[in-house]
Amino acid sequence: MNEDKKNEKNLAIGSVIYLKDTLKKVMIISKKMVREFDGEPVYIDYTGCLYPEGLITNDILVFNQEDISAIIFKGYEDEDEIELAKRMATWENKASVKKLSKEEFRLKIKEESQKKAGKKYEL
Repeated sequence: MNEDKKNEKNLAIGSVIYLKDTLKKVMIISKKMVREFDGEPVYIDYTGCLYPEGLITNDILVFNQEDISAIIFKGYEDEDEIELAKRMATWENKASVKKLSKEEFRLKIKEESQKKAGKKYEL
């Protein structure tokens, strides 16, 4: 199954996709992850891990809907997933939480890690 990414807004956990910048399949492991950086809450649409390897290190992929190039497999959907997707869509439309690009999100995580390690981040 290779479906158009625009047909799906809130993919279920377990969905397997291709990202625009990868050749490996990625499995979605969480949705609408909110993190606080410097006191400001922000979010990213999805986190994922390589498929079929799974989460074998601490390297979790972060990405947004617009980063998906193809849907290979849709994760399990039941009434709970459908209800959660509706609530997430409502939250996203009303939330004052800023959505970051995957690059911005990765940079914030890197900066946070370096602060914790006591290192100064230099570009």
